[in-house]
Amino acid sequence: MAHTFRVRRWTAALAVALLAVGTAAACGDNGSSSSSTSTTESDQVCKDADQLKSAIGDLADVDLSQNGTSSLDSAISKVKDQADALGKSVGDELKPQVDDLKSSLDTLKTAVGKVGEEGGVQSVLDALKGVVKAAGNLTDKATELCSKK
Repeated sequence: MAHTFRVRRWTAALAVALLAVGTAAACGDNGSSSSSTSTTESDQVCKDADQLKSAIGDLADVDLSQNGTSSLDSAISKVKDQADALGKSVGDELKPQVDDLKSSLDTLKTAVGKVGEEGGVQSVLDALKGVVKAAGNLTDKATELCSKK
């Protein structure tokens, strides 16, 4: 019973933290239009940033107590894929942030697998902080690039 409570509490903390980070990924149209090519590329950056935001939201919605860790694995993979897509639409400019997010997601996945061990919940919370920081860095940079239409 205590383990279920901890998992639910952790899931709630994950949802709150990732939703807060996810809101930073919003890209809006600032109304300017450069050349057709750069507008198209910039539109793709904004689209990819929005899809990353959506994937982060889906990760926040994972209910480990009901769906198990396979749902977390799937959500993490989706965030990684969307981070890769964003990185490709921008090029090398976001590679460090994309790599950092993917690494922090791997750390989170490993930590969740060890929840039942001594210090497991604290490891998850520490890993979660890393994901939040990395996602925030990536979405901040993407928003900055998106706004330079």
